[in-house]
Amino acid sequence: PSFFSVDDEKRAISSVGSFDGQLWVHIRNSAVILIGSGDEVQKSLRTAHCGYCKATMVDHFMVYPDAENEEQYLRVVDIYSGDRNRITLKHLPLSLTSIDGDIVVGDEAGTVTRISVQGKVDAEVSLYTDPVFCLAATSSFLACGSSKPPLLLLPAANIRGDRRKIDYPQRLPVHSYVENGTKWAFSARGVGALAFSTSGKTLVAGFWDGSIRAYSVKNLTILVYLNLHTETITQLLWGEVAGEDRMIAASQDQKLSLWKLK
Repeated sequence: PSFFSVDDEKRAISSVGSFDGQLWVHIRNSAVILIGSGDEVQKSLRTAHCGYCKATMVDHFMVYPDAENEEQYLRVVDIYSGDRNRITLKHLPLSLTSIDGDIVVGDEAGTVTRISVQGKVDAEVSLYTDPVFCLAATSSFLACGSSKPPLLLLPAANIRGDRRKIDYPQRLPVHSYVENGTKWAFSARGVGALAFSTSGKTLVAGFWDGSIRAYSVKNLTILVYLNLHTETITQLLWGEVAGEDRMIAASQDQKLSLWKLK
């Protein structure tokens, strides 16, 4: 058997994941649907129009964005008990991740906030003048990306601690466009997705132009540059495929790519 549904409004799927034998699907500006092992819908969590922020799992809690009366929220649902909590936010959330059971939110104001699933704000830090479009975390580091360089690495234990910066080029010389005597084309631009390798030693960034760059977390140097995709990288995932570590990239060019990065 398989679960199959057609959305007449053709809304995008923001994120997909699995937890304890259940598949969950976040349909942008519609709902988060939990599908059981028998392919039946276990829960359907409705959401309002609230931008591009993707739902995520934090331990056994489903966390997803919502809005009501022009106020921004995070909804927190205990998958086991069904208990629900609502966390009020100052700004529109654009990215979510987790550190040690806490929620980490990147928002439209360029701020990153660490919040418990009960709604207690543990720490808040202003990082960019532009929105925080993507986040990724390990037990040691929180990585943050915006529309302009640099990528920022913060200590996971204290997001207000020392920041480490990774610069990336926004324009690279080519043979098609001349400005002030130099040949240029826009490259990289902003960051669409971030992911750490399973070892935590490598940070991979996917950019709006479809390029992918892998960096050493220790030395902050570039390790790999990939340019297979032509549109924004929307998601990066690391996982085991056929017993080997692989990175999966999804792009708005409607392609998935699978990479073996040593």
